[in-house]
Amino acid sequence: MYKVQKKDGQVQDFDRTKIVSGVVKAGATPEEAERVAVEVENWLPTVATEGTVNVTDIRTKVLEVLGMVNPVALGVFGAYQKPVPVESIAEVPQTPTVEPQTENVVPEVPGTEETPGSESGTDPVTQ
Repeated sequence: MYKVQKKDGQVQDFDRTKIVSGVVKAGATPEEAERVAVEVENWLPTVATEGTVNVTDIRTKVLEVLGMVNPVALGVFGAYQKPVPVESIAEVPQTPTVEPQTENVVPEVPGTEETPGSESGTDPVTQ
């Protein structure tokens, strides 16, 4: 029995039904989902280290196989991201506050500076 190391470090038994269920929810037929699960199971011995495989490696393999089996379901499956539980977020970074400008500041456009002898207050675009 292979083990799966989750993103949070937990190790669980490999469960092919999770692959089948997720692929079917993405829009593949049960037969296509079964084919993906079989391909992943056949691939596990080639990548497992001491019987354990990283969950992101499994996801990558599912995406690879699903792309060949059902490209539409691949798009749905690939777009899905599990929500992160609030408890697992150590600290939410604060967005810096930007103070609004209190005066109208017009950015200077190169080549439009006043030169000696030019009229002040004229619009160089409409001259």
